[in-house]
Amino acid sequence: MGKKKKKGSNIQKVNKKPQSNNLAQKATLPKDIDSAKARNAEKRKAQEKETREKEAKAAEEAKKTAEQKAAEQAAIAKREEEDPPIKPKGGAAVFHFLDKVGDIFFLNMIFVITCIPIITIGAAFTALYYSCYKMAENKEGTSIVKLYFRSFKANFKQATILWFLMLFVLAGAYVSYVGWYYTDNNLLLMLTGFILLIVSLFFPLQFPLLARYDNTCFTIIKNSFMLFITKFKSWAVVFFAWGGPIIVYAMNPNFFVLTWFFWIVYLFAFVAYGTSFSLLRLFAQLESEQEA
Repeated sequence: MGKKKKKGSNIQKVNKKPQSNNLAQKATLPKDIDSAKARNAEKRKAQEKETREKEAKAAEEAKKTAEQKAAEQAAIAKREEEDPPIKPKGGAAVFHFLDKVGDIFFLNMIFVITCIPIITIGAAFTALYYSCYKMAENKEGTSIVKLYFRSFKANFKQATILWFLMLFVLAGAYVSYVGWYYTDNNLLLMLTGFILLIVSLFFPLQFPLLARYDNTCFTIIKNSFMLFITKFKSWAVVFFAWGGPIIVYAMNPNFFVLTWFFWIVYLFAFVAYGTSFSLLRLFAQLESEQEA
């Protein structure tokens, strides 16, 4: 009998112990949930704070970039105003003419060198026209090289975007032409002609416009097309000055073999300088119409 009581008492003790543990767990469970919620809330607040700090930092960097670009453009405008126009008189006109010839030669060499990386051709064309505008207005100052690289640096981003867009379109024309060559599908040949027509409408004026005005890439492309419609004569001068030799070389490749050296030495800058006079008259007309 004594042993049974002992046994029963032991069973009761064993049963009481887990019950007390369960009650303790139930009692502490709400506290654990509250602490987890608090930790999650703190984590969310930290993430939100970090996001706000990143956004503020990005906005500050964008503001600094915009201010830097505005400061560069203001400095360029100031230097342009300080560049005194050169007005040759009497016998000095001969030396002035020789200076122009020398400037065109050096400008052409710089243009060719800066075109070597291929991706810089757009910026090189823009800088070439910017320098030629100053030469045509007799505002080139003392160094045509400084003028060139000033524009090259200031317009590099936009000019490169426009150049890559044109390369993309020309790549489409090439793929279409290759498809026509191997399949003899006339639809592909028509597509090639259509793409080249689109390029011919936009290309002649987009880099000259960028060299003159500060606009977005979309605005430059749109204005190029609008000038083709409204100022066809000025567009035609630039188009045939650059496109004429390409058409001749396509019809007679041997002629390119005989003349390529002249392009390397002189002709790129000479064509840009010659077309600058027509373009400056066009810009003066547009600006007077806008003021009126």
